[in-house]
Amino acid sequence: MSRMLSENRAERNQMEMFCIDSFVPEDHLLRKIDEALDFGKIYEIVGDLYCHNNGRPSVDPVVLFKIVFIQHLYGIPSLRRTCEEIKMNVAYRWFLGYLMNEQLPHFSTVSQNFKHRFTEETINQVFEWILSEVEKHGYLTPDAVFVDGTHIKANANMHKAVKKAIPKAAREYEKQLMEEINADREKHRKKPFDDDDQNGSEKPVEEKNVTESTTDPESGVFHKGEHKKCFAYEAHTACDKYGYIMDVEVTAGNVHDSTAFPKLYRKLLKRFPNIQTVVADAGYKIPYLAKLIIDSGRIPVFPYKRPMGKDEFFRPCEYIFDEYYDCILCPENHVLSYSTTNRDGYREYKSKPYICANCPSRERCTHSKACQKVVTRHIAHIVSYSFMGCHEDAFVSAVNPLYCFAIFGGKIIPRRNHTGFRIRISESLCTVFLKLKANLQLQICNSAHKRFIICYNGIVSKWKPPKQSTVNEKENAP
Repeated sequence: MSRMLSENRAERNQMEMFCIDSFVPEDHLLRKIDEALDFGKIYEIVGDLYCHNNGRPSVDPVVLFKIVFIQHLYGIPSLRRTCEEIKMNVAYRWFLGYLMNEQLPHFSTVSQNFKHRFTEETINQVFEWILSEVEKHGYLTPDAVFVDGTHIKANANMHKAVKKAIPKAAREYEKQLMEEINADREKHRKKPFDDDDQNGSEKPVEEKNVTESTTDPESGVFHKGEHKKCFAYEAHTACDKYGYIMDVEVTAGNVHDSTAFPKLYRKLLKRFPNIQTVVADAGYKIPYLAKLIIDSGRIPVFPYKRPMGKDEFFRPCEYIFDEYYDCILCPENHVLSYSTTNRDGYREYKSKPYICANCPSRERCTHSKACQKVVTRHIAHIVSYSFMGCHEDAFVSAVNPLYCFAIFGGKIIPRRNHTGFRIRISESLCTVFLKLKANLQLQICNSAHKRFIICYNGIVSKWKPPKQSTVNEKENAP
């Protein structure tokens, strides 16, 4: 046998003395975390949850939190597996403060402590403490908040489920919305809605049928696009621009994003009152949430969403809302007058059937047998602005909230690189806008209807000049 070939003797039972600290690299992630955080703060948080003069000595609460921390930091699926990994990993033992021959806590001890001793408030206090450390060192920037929801698959079988009828959860803003609807109806001299029946008693609560898991009843059925139908949860997470999680709200997988947002948003405002901008995806883009954010003094930022509808029909943006006369102007310049405000909070504007019957564009407008076009507009309809840059605090708003504009460098920059949109400006911005007319390269002229027309890239939009008018003039307006 060659002398260059060496065989390793399998002597695995021999005793050896070594320092556990020397086996953990200096640049190891757990070593960096241990240097950055003083885990002694946990003793102050959980001190009241332990008896000081009775019972057996407990497992160090810092160790319990560190075990769960390791589980989530390294994506280990279960506590049982986490404890097995800690037994064999020198770095994990060093992080917990356990020597190689010390007995680790049983995984059920960790589980039972987090189930019965450590409450949700305890976990929130630990989370807030770590977040405060991030903010204290200048890494957190809460002026802009980014909100999104992520579905997390539950460990539950779709075949182990039952059909169940549960009461329909009332929307948080339902009472406030109904008050605003009734106020809008009274403003238009309509009878307000009454939620009670004729006998004066409340209407029965509506029910809905849901599929409930017998394994994990708190989860909900999630099915979207090409995703396989499964039981899941949804974590609604709010982050700053550097990705630090500022707060989270966990719901069942079948709960809509807009339902979970109000609670999450109020927690954010309580913890970070200096928030200026809230950025959210299309799932949160509903009138009430935009109103909620604006009423709190913050700016909502939602993504562009292409208008839905048939290609052969006019687009929604081609029906212009005239706020002064409270009417809709169709592409043929005919008026759709206010009809009513429905229970969902939408104002209904209807055309005159005798006008639509002879309209040359009726096939592109409506296929109604009654020859009547109905356009709806929510009472909380708010135009979103794209704050790409400001010039003398003047903003140009789109007719439709799905299109956003901003004045940037003396030019109007449309979203999605469209060639042009019909735009109009509010009365309060008239004076500022006229001063910027030359820079914006907009032409203003009189129309046959004695209103201004703003032209941009050949696309025109009616807009009325500001004037002092009486209440009677508004009531007699078309």
